Amino acid sequence: MQGFLDLFCTPTVLLGYGILLYTLILILLRPKAEAQGHKTLFRLALFLPLAAVLVHCRFFWLSGHRYVHKIVPDGDSFRAIRWPLNLKLYPHLYAAALLPLVLLLPLRKKLPRVLISCVLCFALGYCALFEQFDLIMYTHVHNYARLSWSEGFRRMVADMREEYILGDWKQIDYDMLLENYLPQVRAAEQDNDSAAFGALLSDFAYRFYDQHVTASMNNDDMRGTRDLLAGNDYGLTLFTLTDGETIAVMVNPDGAAYAEGIRNGTVITAWNGVLVRDAAASVECIYPNHRMQFAVKENENVYRPLFLSGKGGDTVRVTFLNGDGAEQTVTLASSGSARKRLSMAISCLRHDWLDTENFGTKMISDTCGYLRITDEEYSRLSDYLAYMRKGRYPKLTNALSEKLDALRAQGMQSLVIDLRNNNGGLHVIGTALSSLFTEEQRFQVAEGRRQGNAFRSTFRYDVFPDGRWKELPVVVLVNQATMSAGDSTALFLGQNENVTLMGITASSGVTQAIGGKCYLRGGFSVCYPVHPVLDENSQPLIDTDANRENRIPLDHVIPVDKEAALRIFDQESDDETDDYELEYAMQYLQSANP
Repeated sequence: MQGFLDLFCTPTVLLGYGILLYTLILILLRPKAEAQGHKTLFRLALFLPLAAVLVHCRFFWLSGHRYVHKIVPDGDSFRAIRWPLNLKLYPHLYAAALLPLVLLLPLRKKLPRVLISCVLCFALGYCALFEQFDLIMYTHVHNYARLSWSEGFRRMVADMREEYILGDWKQIDYDMLLENYLPQVRAAEQDNDSAAFGALLSDFAYRFYDQHVTASMNNDDMRGTRDLLAGNDYGLTLFTLTDGETIAVMVNPDGAAYAEGIRNGTVITAWNGVLVRDAAASVECIYPNHRMQFAVKENENVYRPLFLSGKGGDTVRVTFLNGDGAEQTVTLASSGSARKRLSMAISCLRHDWLDTENFGTKMISDTCGYLRITDEEYSRLSDYLAYMRKGRYPKLTNALSEKLDALRAQGMQSLVIDLRNNNGGLHVIGTALSSLFTEEQRFQVAEGRRQGNAFRSTFRYDVFPDGRWKELPVVVLVNQATMSAGDSTALFLGQNENVTLMGITASSGVTQAIGGKCYLRGGFSVCYPVHPVLDENSQPLIDTDANRENRIPLDHVIPVDKEAALRIFDQESDDETDDYELEYAMQYLQSANP
């Protein structure tokens, strides 16, 4: 709410509300203008909002970077198209500039004219309000696309020093970052090496340990950057089991590793002469992907062996336990970039093929129901109204309860709420859902301002109790890709006595509101959060500090033994419904509630 109110004084939002007021005045003056023969003047006046927006477009058009990549459906998949940046930032303002032209319609009867005028004012108010909401995501936009990489990078670091909301909380040393990266940026610039620049930006973003700090680039540069960062493909991927043993998975049956006797499930003991656990502990999981920034150290520990699988030169020495249980060392040659292997391994661990129907429900056993939440968005207008009502959202609470009623009619006695790969959205979705499982009104989240090195809360959001399902046994599934408002939804749900928070990895540990973005030459950009989301003590609600300790600990960590790991990383299986974590959650509920 604080960021929303701060936007009211920006030129763009003021122009939107100004068009509304201006049009209302024209509507009131219309009868007098027509009676005095000023119809032509009145019609010309209707074009003034359009002229004002054209002036706005001239001054606010981010020259040098006029297009962004927008993902659109393409049959059974998606494709990226070039999309005007201004149209992404100011769509409702542009619509508001065109709407007054409706008054050009030659309507003579009073009733249609009154109706048109009322609808027009409502539409203009809607456009102004939603333009204000749209800009919450883009409150601090900087365009350095016409500058060199080095100068743009230098200015970006200066902007983040002033605007990044967690700089002090995470003890970010901007001087050190600039000193370390600027020479490398200059070298990439001199060589005109966009893949190297993309890798540097990805490395830079990684140092913030914040999933909201991400580097973006076009598809070609993304591919080249991933080639650099993924390392080499030696025909196998490593994964460490819950008992500490590291095994091979995704072994290429046509590769040298397989020919040397390494199979899926083979125990790996050393990598290039270093104990595998020590080698993995030194790996940093740097990869250009908005879900792959590791705020929580324990989450990165799970992914480190996957990244270790590509660390080495043209060859790598791998020590493993052979069929006789004895250690054997072989030298494996690289077959090229590990980009595809690493991306597939990450996708397998995250279950990237999970159902994307938001608020979808079904029965997954005779007695267990399932609710999938992919992002915190239900109905845009209703969501924003609940946001302005500080979390009170009976419409969504009732709708969710009706879905659960339908599952109960089918025999539901327990429930799995799946938040894995949740993209976030508005916190009010989580408060509405959590209210079903409690009869206690309690604090959930606050918004506010940063004052020097401290924060001050200004708006408080609560869970307004409903309690209809407070006795229902619930497991909430999360993973590393549960982020932002998905993180806070996991937190809110986990505070209820009947809920068990569960996953192989915890949720991502980020929930500050984004809004900062720097555009750099060549289609590169870096985004970062600028609005604080706080707890009752006016401290960041969830985000980790410099220690990177998880602040939403799991109630139950899903163990992964050899059999489970082979299921998770099975590339030959065509059964996308094979979901070890979901099956484990169901069995957990059955054993806890026989």
